[in-house]
Amino acid sequence: MRVSVIVPTYRRPDSLRLCLLALARQQSGPDEILVVANSDDHASHEVVRTAPAPVRLVTTDRSGVVAKMNAGLDAAAGDLIVLTDDDSQPHPDWLERLVGTFDGDGQIAAVGGRDRLYFRGQPWRGPDQPVVGKVDSLGRVTGNHHTGVGPARDVDVLKGVNLGVRTELLRRVRFDERLVGVGTQTHWELALCLTLRRAGFRIIYDPEIAVDHHPQPRIDDSRQFGPAELRDAVHNRTLALLEYLPAGRRPLHLAWAMLVGTGVSPGLAQLVRRAPKGPRAAWRSFVATQTGILQGVRAYRACRHGHGQAQGTTTNIPSEIT
Repeated sequence: MRVSVIVPTYRRPDSLRLCLLALARQQSGPDEILVVANSDDHASHEVVRTAPAPVRLVTTDRSGVVAKMNAGLDAAAGDLIVLTDDDSQPHPDWLERLVGTFDGDGQIAAVGGRDRLYFRGQPWRGPDQPVVGKVDSLGRVTGNHHTGVGPARDVDVLKGVNLGVRTELLRRVRFDERLVGVGTQTHWELALCLTLRRAGFRIIYDPEIAVDHHPQPRIDDSRQFGPAELRDAVHNRTLALLEYLPAGRRPLHLAWAMLVGTGVSPGLAQLVRRAPKGPRAAWRSFVATQTGILQGVRAYRACRHGHGQAQGTTTNIPSEIT
C-alpha cells in the first residue's frame, strides 16, 4: 500500500520543521510527504526545501485547511492518504501501526489514534477515557481522542491530526468545501468520517497510533475562538449531523441543540445556567450557537433540494474496497 502523508501548513515554520523531522524518523517511511502551503508563505517553502527527508511542496492561493487538503489530495499518488498537522510530532512507529491496521479488512475506511497534548513543552495529563469518537442517537459527539485508552475499536469520528483514509474513498467524497470558517473549518473531520460511516464503512481508533501534539496559535483572521468562530463551528457540526442521522433523529438533535446544548455551544438551558456568571458572554455564545444551527439547517435543506454542493453519498462510494 503506497502512502502519501499530507501536512497542511500556514506560516508556522518552526513547528513545521519539527513535524518533518519526526516524519523523517518513521520506522516505516511514507512513499511521499506533501506539504501544502499558500503561494506567498515563503518561510514554509524554505522549510520544505531544507527538510531532512524528501518532501514535495504543493502550493495554493485558496485559504482554509479544507482547500489545502483537497489540493494535497489532488497531488497525491498514494493508495492511502495520511493527514497530520504542522504542530504535531508523530511517534516513530506511527505510520507502521496506522498502515498495518488496514491490512486484511476492506471495510475499514479510516484509521487514527491518540494525539498526546503538550502545552509549553509539558505534557497535559487528563483522566483516561475509554469512550472516544462516538456520536449518540441525539447527535451528541464525544471526542476524547487525546486521552483515549484501551484496545483498538470502531468509532464514528477521528481527529485530523492523526488520520489515514483510503484514497479511492476520499477522492469520491473529498473534503467538504461547504464548511465555513476562516483558516480552520472546524468539524471537517466529523463531516468526512460520518459520510464514510453512513456508507457502512468502519473507522478504527487505536490509542497506540500516537502523535505528540503541540497546539500553536493560528496565524490567520480567527486568532481567538469568538462568537463568529462558534457560529461557523456549529453550522458545520449541524450540517454534518443532519446528513448522518436517520430522519426520525434529526428533529430530536435540533431540539436538544437549541434547548439544552453544551457549555461551549449553549442552548436555552445552558444559557440560564451560565448567565449568572457572565450574562453578556453567555448571551453572545447563545446567539452564535442558535445562528449556527439555523444556518446549518438552511445549508442542509439547500443541498437536499439541489441548491448546494452535495457531499459524498452512499451512491458515490463503492460497497467495499479490496
